[in-house]
Amino acid sequence: MASPNSQSRVPKACDPCNRRKVRCNGQQRCQQCEHLDLLCTYTENRSLRSRKHALRRGAVISKYKSANSRTASLTPLLSPLAPTASLQLPISYFESLIPAYMSYVYPFSPIITDTEVRLSISRMHEREHAAFIYAFTAVTLDLTRSSQLGTKLGTPPTSTQITDLMRQSVETQQPLVIGFRPSILRAMTSVFIQMCAMSLGQYDLGFFYLREAISMIQMLRISDKTINSGLTTAERARRQRLYWQCFIHERFMSIVNFTPATLPPHTQYPEEDAFLAPEIQQGWMQVIKTFCMLDASFISLWIGDRTQVTASWVERKHRELDDALWEVEVSALSELQQADLFACVVSVVGTGDAVEVIESAQAVLDEDLAEYNSHAWLIDD
Repeated sequence: MASPNSQSRVPKACDPCNRRKVRCNGQQRCQQCEHLDLLCTYTENRSLRSRKHALRRGAVISKYKSANSRTASLTPLLSPLAPTASLQLPISYFESLIPAYMSYVYPFSPIITDTEVRLSISRMHEREHAAFIYAFTAVTLDLTRSSQLGTKLGTPPTSTQITDLMRQSVETQQPLVIGFRPSILRAMTSVFIQMCAMSLGQYDLGFFYLREAISMIQMLRISDKTINSGLTTAERARRQRLYWQCFIHERFMSIVNFTPATLPPHTQYPEEDAFLAPEIQQGWMQVIKTFCMLDASFISLWIGDRTQVTASWVERKHRELDDALWEVEVSALSELQQADLFACVVSVVGTGDAVEVIESAQAVLDEDLAEYNSHAWLIDD
């Protein structure tokens, strides 16, 4: 027999927990909603009996975290690259790319380890992990450009395969809705898509996904020392490397596509990570130092008015480019790292246009000095 209070009792589970079928402690803001930063609401029994009214609050959470993720969304995830039948790749194919990823991608994007890649492969039934694996595959193919990787399975040309993998990653990714939680995995998914888009000449698309990655690291508060002080040294260093990677890519975008840069340099270089090979750490540091030459004044002059150059600025840039210590440190890197760093230097100061900024500014200053000297000569006479 029901108790007298049972008919008027408010359900113990809040709306989001009820939709997601998880345990709720019934507090004003329950533990689950506090953890996921969700709007914690309670609906009366009368409204719960009406689906029309129950969907007024928490409908988006219900759509994207319960029904959508457990029913219709699973089908395309279990058959990756369905629109292109020849690109239906087995799990073994993704796993076969890990050695190439560790050789050609990870040294220059040392964020997601091979162990974490394998974990994501095993969890491809989840949207975030599947989206990352498609992006991981695309960027690995992009940076290796090996025809052997494609012809073994009779797949289309690499550029077509990369495009399809990018599309699949984007279509698979969890939409940004209420209840969304930023993650390093999603940030790197955006970075890998950005890298592939740039390689394919899709600069605007690359700019968009780079900004999405930057939004992720800002939501993760990676530059906040107080928040990150509780992390392990390895995790804190990894997040610092992620910040610097977005910093580097944003500077690169500014050079090749004249887009503005928003990220300032991090307050410190990445901490030493015992789980990261020393040669990778050294190479990463040199890339960071190279792109730090592209400070706010350089970017402003590059995408803006190049005539606003001062003599002190020109002299300082010349000193940075003539750093003998930098050459000594670079000589200790591997051939692959030196080649990658050389490509970075070319993008920064060897494109002709970048040198022109400095040299044309120097020419203007020389003309002004010559004019000043000519006037001084006339006065002396």
